[in-house]
Amino acid sequence: MACDVLNLEWSSTGRDREVASAICHALRRRGYTVVEECIFNYRYHLLRHRPRLLYVADPTGARMNQEVSLFADRMGIPSVCVDAEGDYVDDTVDEMFWGHIADRRLRQRLKLQWSVGSRAKALSVAPDLGDRLKVTGAVGFDRYRLYEFASKDDWRRKYHFEQTRIVGVAAWSFDYLYVPSEREARVRSLGHETVERFQRDRDSLRAILGELIRPRPETKFLLKLHPSVIDIGETEFAGLASYDNVLLLKDEESVGDCISACDVWMAYNSTTCTEAWLLGKPTLVVNPSGADFPRSRNYLGSPVFETLSAVEGALSEYEETGRISAFDALEHVRTRLLTEMVQWVDGKNHLRAAHYIERLLDEIPAAPARFPPAERLAAHADTLLNLGARGFQSLPGLRGRARRTTFDREELRRLQQRLAAATESMPAELSEQELAELEHVNS
Repeated sequence: MACDVLNLEWSSTGRDREVASAICHALRRRGYTVVEECIFNYRYHLLRHRPRLLYVADPTGARMNQEVSLFADRMGIPSVCVDAEGDYVDDTVDEMFWGHIADRRLRQRLKLQWSVGSRAKALSVAPDLGDRLKVTGAVGFDRYRLYEFASKDDWRRKYHFEQTRIVGVAAWSFDYLYVPSEREARVRSLGHETVERFQRDRDSLRAILGELIRPRPETKFLLKLHPSVIDIGETEFAGLASYDNVLLLKDEESVGDCISACDVWMAYNSTTCTEAWLLGKPTLVVNPSGADFPRSRNYLGSPVFETLSAVEGALSEYEETGRISAFDALEHVRTRLLTEMVQWVDGKNHLRAAHYIERLLDEIPAAPARFPPAERLAAHADTLLNLGARGFQSLPGLRGRARRTTFDREELRRLQQRLAAATESMPAELSEQELAELEHVNS
């Protein structure tokens, strides 16, 4: 059952899944056979589908992704990936680009970049990869030009609340500072002083949010946890879900639907602010000790507040006028940042990514990969382990091989249908002018 492209991701929902499915859909529209599967059973899926090309989740961000990349490389299956966090922070470019790739060797034939600026920074730490790093725009932001998202009334009916005003707050990964191995990694890259500052900010931010929420029963506060949160008790949201006017969510809803339902979007530090701009929502950044720490430049497009009274003033202004003047004053900054970070906001970045993957497919022979007998046995063993993951997890010697997953085929099917409907009237290929511009930025 050979296919042209096999895509392996962690989940059937979420931002990375939407990026992958948009690109996969674009390739299908061009006539390629594309299969989307769960990364945790990668040996079996590679054996079953024998792809000409593997599109794998970014190996920078997780050891599992790098494990799959190394396996595909050994089996002679070429692979590609898309930068998961493509807006590089100046002080941490090396860490962001290489991440879990300990030997600093990129196995992918292509790693697709968010912007010209991102590619330049990546090349500063990987100067020999010029022919493998291609700018395609930030595909994840396409959905804000393709989809319709949930409305406030949709959420009022779904979650049964009466408030007519919703303020959203995106969490930061503060809980990672309390995982010893993760804390040590951040101390190495950022220093003790910065990590201790983050810990103080978490406590200050939690206090500010509590004082905002408690006296505003007429406002619903949507607290959106980061998908990678390990311990809610160590986040800035700890204890806040007890208020009647709080709705705490993690994976239950997409971030796009969360933002769309809100009047105002707030964060300590989050790329979701960029997504809020594309949905026409004002954004506020709350940094109790100031904004001068290593981070994405997107914070420059939002007013930064350090105190409770400053945030209250902004929300009161919105309640009275429907505007936040400090946010409006930064419109020119946001326009510049969107180009620098996302490159294109026309909803066609998935077509740009598909263009370069298609060019690579033209170079790859059709002969399927050959799996040694030992790898065939390992593939079937992994399948059995994952089918019975809950029971096998506790067995000696198997701990860590059987993995629970949030991959749901029906959920994936709904996403694929949504993509098909959203792109039905869109050309499957870029125009000559768009192709020329794409080649120009990659020259």
